[in-house]
Amino acid sequence: MSRHTTALRAATAVLVALGALTACDPAEPEPAKTAQAPAAAPSSEAPAQNAASAPASPTAKAGGTVGGIPASAWMAGADIPLDSAYHWPAQAGKAKPVKNGEPFAFETLCDSARSSDLAGLGTGADGAQSLLSGGTDEWQAQQTIVHFKGTSSGAVQSAGALLRALTDEVKACAPDGATPSVKVTAEDPAYLAATITLKQGSGGITVHEYLTTTSTTVAELTVYGPYGTKKPKAAWTVKDDTAVLRLLGAPLCDAFKNC
Repeated sequence: MSRHTTALRAATAVLVALGALTACDPAEPEPAKTAQAPAAAPSSEAPAQNAASAPASPTAKAGGTVGGIPASAWMAGADIPLDSAYHWPAQAGKAKPVKNGEPFAFETLCDSARSSDLAGLGTGADGAQSLLSGGTDEWQAQQTIVHFKGTSSGAVQSAGALLRALTDEVKACAPDGATPSVKVTAEDPAYLAATITLKQGSGGITVHEYLTTTSTTVAELTVYGPYGTKKPKAAWTVKDDTAVLRLLGAPLCDAFKNC
């Protein structure tokens, strides 16, 4: 087993373990009424019970604020890709506080790190992270929100700098030992969507990455498949990544009034 295989499996295991414990409007074309358009649920069949619908951690605050992030800021479970298969619960009930500078999901999977000149961005920033698991060998969904307090130009610039840095990292994703493929599916100064495929031997992992900013807030949604040769029961059905970006950004506008 190569070093990268071990590292990639370990990274995935860390993200799943966290789950167990646990822009404003991009392009405006009308999303097709497919399995994962904004107003339509994915078409995948779903069992009645799964790991994603497990009760929230006793420390979670489903209706309150975690890490300075209000419950209303999270993307609704029904809006997360593949909800018809996994019935994602409310993310606020799974949220854990994080500090800006802690890895976003794709940074762990890509073995990447932000530039040291972004180290000071944590001052005055709130942050939280929620991981939802579809179960063993199934899709996982993680959202991270970092909010820079206030309405000053400095807060706006900090959010913009963070998004640009994360965008560059996504495009450069190339963990040691894997054959990477990064396909950008939607891009604008305020958002990015990309599909990252990391292959190694007969196995690998697929990562669907969404990043958006609404003035002083940055949010990431990462939906990634299991490592190895096993296929999850739900096939990827999203046809319009800008629809996912809109659903990711809209709650931020409402929660922070910064759009």
